[in-house]
Amino acid sequence: MSSIEAKEIVYHGTTFRSRLEARWAIVFDTLDVEWVYEPQEHELGLKRTWGDEDEYMLRLELEIAWDDEERNEIRRAVWWKKREQRFYVR
Repeated sequence: MSSIEAKEIVYHGTTFRSRLEARWAIVFDTLDVEWVYEPQEHELGLKRTWGDEDEYMLRLELEIAWDDEERNEIRRAVWWKKREQRFYVR
């Protein structure tokens, strides 16, 4: 059984590995959807470390929160903030 080779194609200055990928780019352009072909991300690490001052402010915000819903929202925001990273996308 023989395999079908993918044929590279250039569309709007981007070299795609196959016609199918280029066709999707045409579809996205037709629909006015912004796209990036094979973006590369490089993790640069945490934006900053989580320190004692942040823990103090968190406890203070939780104490003055109006209700459980507000406390849960603060906890979710803190969870995301602790995991916030910087990326370089090429």
